[in-house]
Formats: sequence, C-alpha cells, structure tokens
Amino acid sequence: PSPIDLAAAADAPGGRTSGSVYRPPVVKTRTTLNSSAGGRRGSLVGAAPKAAPTPKETALSTYGRDMTVVAGMTDPVIGRDDEIDRVVCILCRRTKNSALLVGAPGVGKTAIAEGLARRIAGGMVPAALAGARVVEVDLGAMVAGTQYRGMFEQRLKDVIKEAEDADGQVVLFIDEVHMLVGPGKTKGGSMDGANLLKPALARGRIRCVGAPTFDEYRKTQVH
Repeated sequence: PSPIDLAAAADAPGGRTSGSVYRPPVVKTRTTLNSSAGGRRGSLVGAAPKAAPTPKETALSTYGRDMTVVAGMTDPVIGRDDEIDRVVCILCRRTKNSALLVGAPGVGKTAIAEGLARRIAGGMVPAALAGARVVEVDLGAMVAGTQYRGMFEQRLKDVIKEAEDADGQVVLFIDEVHMLVGPGKTKGGSMDGANLLKPALARGRIRCVGAPTFDEYRKTQVH
C-alpha cells in the first residue's frame, strides 16, 4: 500500500493497519440528514416556503378608491339625508340609473357619495344596492402617462368593463365628471371619454354618480 493509504488506515478507529482505506459509516450520515430534513431525501433544512401569488391588479383598484371600505373612517354626513335618499332611489332603477350631483365647488358633492357608501356599508339600503361598492374613479391617474394614442381610452374601457361585469355591484363615483369631455379625443373626431361612457350609461349596464359644477355642466352639456 502507498504511504497515503497507510496514513488513512492508521487514523481509523483501533489503529488498524490492514492496508485498506477507512471509510466512515455512510448509512448513519444519510439517516441524520433525512431525519433533520423531515424525512425528505434531498431537501434543504430551513428552506423558505414558496411565496403566495400576489393578487392581480384590476383597473378599478389601479384607478379607483373603494369608498365603501373606508366608509367607517370618514365623518358622518349631516343634513344631506334627502339628497342621499334621492341618489339611492335613482341607483335602484332598472334603466336611467345614474345620477349627477351638480353644485358649486365645496358644497359637499363628495360628502353625499361618502354618505351613500356609509349606508351601503351599514346595510341601510334596498336589496338592489345591498353589497354594492362605491368606487371613486381617479381621472388624473387615468390620464397620467398617456403619451400614446389610445392609452386613456383603453384604461377607461377596462374600468367600464369591470363595472359591467360586476352586475350592478359597483357604483362609479366620478368627481369633476366634466373632465371626461376632451381626454382621448382625436383630431377631427368626436370620440372622447364621455362618448365611451355613454353607451353603458344609456343601457343601464353600469351605475354612476357624477359631480360637475354648474359652469362646467352648462359648458359641456353633460346628460
């Protein structure tokens, strides 16, 4: 045997020098590894679990705010019960089920929408609105970054489609709704954001509450 073989044999338990190389007990080492890894062969101890898949972003969550979820965090609406009642009655219609809150800036148009969300969250609405969500659409976020033609229209179409697919369980609140007249309009054409929204509103496929000012309402002739 070579000097290396003899040295390895001399280090073996009992100092045996039979000329054969000492090999440690492999079976015991494998058993220890398997037991510490939960009995799974080849698995690593302490390996991080797979991360749960993140929920897919929707157009309503990207460009909107669910007012029903935060209804308990807003102040109660005082003195607007009649207006909220009228909005509830309009939204419960089968057709022509959208409302406009026309008024000067700062009179409380958004507060009426918040009061509607509080009623829905508290279950104080008819069955036609039970479980619905009031989603405030952020037009500024929809317009932001639309450097290519068709980007705004596609975003608005996605919002409209998700509201339609909700089967009446989504009420869109659009503050400064007159801003829809103009964005997305092509040169020499008549298509803009308002015209994209009009077919769904006319057929009652979505429920919407808009809030223009008197001046902008007269100027754009919002219907």
